[in-house]
Parts: sequence; structure tokens; C-alpha cells
Amino acid sequence: MSETNIVTAQNKPPLVVLRERLEARKGELANALNDIKPDHFIRAVTTAAQMNPDIQACSFQSLWLACMRACRDGLLPDGREGAIVPYKSNAQWIPMYQGLLKKFRQSGMAKWITSDVVREGETFEHWVDQTGEHFKHIPEGDESKPIIKVYAAALTTDGAFYVAVMSMTEINKIKAMSKASRDDSPEQDAACWSRLLRRGGRATAAAAGLRHRQQRGASGWCRWRARPVCRQG
Repeated sequence: MSETNIVTAQNKPPLVVLRERLEARKGELANALNDIKPDHFIRAVTTAAQMNPDIQACSFQSLWLACMRACRDGLLPDGREGAIVPYKSNAQWIPMYQGLLKKFRQSGMAKWITSDVVREGETFEHWVDQTGEHFKHIPEGDESKPIIKVYAAALTTDGAFYVAVMSMTEINKIKAMSKASRDDSPEQDAACWSRLLRRGGRATAAAAGLRHRQQRGASGWCRWRARPVCRQG
């Protein structure tokens, strides 16, 4: 069986071929996964491919690599913890904000952690004074308003507080970098980003807030580099 693409010469639907290929490698998935059952993982991948047929057009080699990266992160490609996203003919693994938060909680270092978006008209203050850095967010819950910022904040078990804030200018720079590797039409690109902005924007903020050193700590999770700040309220 060719490893270069999911669609084969067999008289079977591509989704069936994909499931069979993953089932044939269930042992490898079991070795790579810790707390996730291989059957559960395979269902998540095939469901993602069913919901986004462009995944079925990706090379199987790239899809398998994306699966291995998801296994390494210990996250499901279910659109919440992470997503397999097609870029041209290649599948790429992108951890989402729920997955990043899950990993931090599992590290044992988190007492409290969140990420959110700030919409136009909401109260959001971010300032520095002689006592340190502060921020305050009062959401209104009106999702019809445009997003103007995203942020992540975490309180560790040793009492340190961390925050990262990103503007839409920074988010759009990341969007432009992503668009450069895509061959979608403008309409497809706009539709993709309108769907992923809330989750993808949060993931970007969470990733910025969870910056870490390359060395791993004793817990197996990476040590923080974000700045400790004071909470408001």
C-alpha cells in the first residue's frame, strides 16, 4: 500500500482507507499514547477527516506525522484539544487552547489558569505601576462584537501569577504567516480564520503565556519564562 497518499486505487472510500491504515498501526499508537486509548484516538482522527474532507486529500505520511505529534503532546485531534489542519497536500498538527490548558493542569504546577478573548466595548485594562504589572477584564458576553485582544493568565501553586496579552495586530501577523503557506482562495481563507479565530487566538495567547525554557523540570513540564505579575481585584 502506498504511503504517499490516503486515496488509493482500491474501490473503497478514502475515509475507509484512512481508518484501515490507522487500525493497522494501532500498536504504534498504543506505544505513543499514555492516557488515551488508541480506538478513541482513531475515532477522533477519522471524525476530523469526515468533517473536513481536505484532510483526506493530504499525504498519509504527513497525516501520520501529525498524529505522532498529537500523541507526543498527549492530546486528541478533536477540534478542542487540538486539530489536524490541511495545508495544501500536507496535514499539520496544531494544539488548541484547551489542549494547552490541559497540559498545564496536568503538570501539577497550576492552581488556576484561563485564557479568553476581549471584545470591543468590554472593560480591559493592562498597566504597570510601582507595585508591578496588573490587568482587569470584565466580559459582557456579546459574541457579536469584534475581538480586539486575546490573553492568557495563570496562577501557579507557588503563588506566582503570569499573564500574556496579544493584540489583533499580532494575531494578524501570525495569520499572514499561515496564509503564505496556504493555497486557499481568499473566501476559503477568510472562512477558515473566522472559524478558528476564537479557538486559534486563544491558543496563540496561551502559547505566549506559557513560554518555557528548553530544559524540562523534574515534573516533566517545562519551566516558565513568563513575567510574574499582580492580579487585579
